[in-house]
Amino acid sequence: MKMQISKQHGSAVVVQPQTTFQKESGMKRQKVAHFIHLAVALLITGFTMGWTQLAFAQASTTADLVYGQQGSFTASGTNDPNGVSASSDNGFQQAVFDSNGNLYAADTGNSRILFFPPGSTTATQVYGQLGSFTSNTQNNGGISANSLMAPYDLALDSSGNLYVADSYNNRVLFYPAGSTTATRVYGQLGSFTTNTLNKGGISANSLWLPQGVIVDSNGNLYIGDFGNNRVLFYPAGSTTATRVYGQGGSFTTNTINKGGISASSLYQPQKFAMDPSGNLYVADYGNSRVLVYPSGSTTATRVYGQLGSFTTNTRTTAESAPTAYGTHTERLWTAAAISISSTTGTIGRCSTPRAAPPRRRSTGS
Repeated sequence: MKMQISKQHGSAVVVQPQTTFQKESGMKRQKVAHFIHLAVALLITGFTMGWTQLAFAQASTTADLVYGQQGSFTASGTNDPNGVSASSDNGFQQAVFDSNGNLYAADTGNSRILFFPPGSTTATQVYGQLGSFTSNTQNNGGISANSLMAPYDLALDSSGNLYVADSYNNRVLFYPAGSTTATRVYGQLGSFTTNTLNKGGISANSLWLPQGVIVDSNGNLYIGDFGNNRVLFYPAGSTTATRVYGQGGSFTTNTINKGGISASSLYQPQKFAMDPSGNLYVADYGNSRVLVYPSGSTTATRVYGQLGSFTTNTRTTAESAPTAYGTHTERLWTAAAISISSTTGTIGRCSTPRAAPPRRRSTGS
């Protein structure tokens, strides 16, 4: 279950329950997770979150728990108040629940993933920092199956295996359930010790700043290859893509809006959502829109944020943003994330004027 996005309140994740959420010890964790709505507030050094809109009505406006501020609802800084710890954060970019109600959060600025048991705001497991909760070193110990550098998104499959978009390492890592050591790597031709962008050239095996991952019900993986202006589809268990979105069917190009802005083009795609029918929703960040692709198709049939047009990428102005995000929601500033309600199918879009992360080049070979 992916989180819903709310307005900025500093660097924290806040849990807000619906009135149907009962704190009964006998309730199954899966049911608890189903009723929880997460609100995330993002604050990464140099980036701030702008206006956002929720597509669901929250019954409660008072949070019960806060993640990332060591239990404080009045703190708002990064790694506050006592520095890097099992309960601090430096810019959560994504969080997901597993079927048991455990929470995984991508602590991007601290180059780590944190694992929280149900109901706890103190992490008990850390990925990317060699087991330490008090360090935030990029590629701690060197580029390896245990290191991370600005992880941007994450997803869980039906078996509890974890996929992480290790963005600045130009790769996606696969972790077996319960392990903090990756056993599969996408984007680096099988190597865990390199972070080369488009290693070996632009291909069905290369990546450049991946910023989105999602797994469908059959275990197939979709990666938002942000720097290459495309989305890649990988059959379950394979690290070679067999389908490409945004490049006219070519695995060897990375053209922005190839062939012109259309239902088949992309410009810096970020995160995803998928509905129960397998339709794919893509946050087409650079084009200020969200595209909907029918299952198996690389041509979108629905567009959000452009008044129904597939051939425009008009962006709202900062001055008009409050109106655009209030009563008039036909346009978006930049589409950065999407969520779909598990109960109503309603779509929520995170539209924000923050800049995309800089295109860092690799240090590996």
